[in-house]
Amino acid sequence: MKIYLSELEVASFARKMMAYCGSSAVVFLSGDLGAGKTTWVRHCCQALGIDDVVSSPTYSLMNIYRCNDKSVVHLDLYRLGQCDDLSDLCLDDYLTESSCLFVEWHQGHEEYLPQPDIMIDIAISGKSRCYTLNPCSDLLVAFCQSVK
Repeated sequence: MKIYLSELEVASFARKMMAYCGSSAVVFLSGDLGAGKTTWVRHCCQALGIDDVVSSPTYSLMNIYRCNDKSVVHLDLYRLGQCDDLSDLCLDDYLTESSCLFVEWHQGHEEYLPQPDIMIDIAISGKSRCYTLNPCSDLLVAFCQSVK
């Protein structure tokens, strides 16, 4: 499913998706540098009530944001080679029933990551962004059908 969103519409759409899936989801994000992957994560964090400054974890590999019992784990695997083992990140220690995992540049690392609930590809399209949504779980399939 493809949708075109302006910067203002992204926040609203992220709120809808996070309300639908609650505080537990695995989201793989892809797109060119500067397409808006971290912007998407920021809007999802805000939808969960997380007011932290959300920045790209390109150099730290992982940022964690928390609010009450909710948490967001944000990975950016751009700098890793395809054969690098992610076990050193101890992801299982951070993932709970009330945490969301957002992974930028997941390609080549799927065997070390949980199965995604949705894969989102973001492309710049004039003044807006084109979001290609590929749901991988029943819950997110239902969400995508509800917003058509």
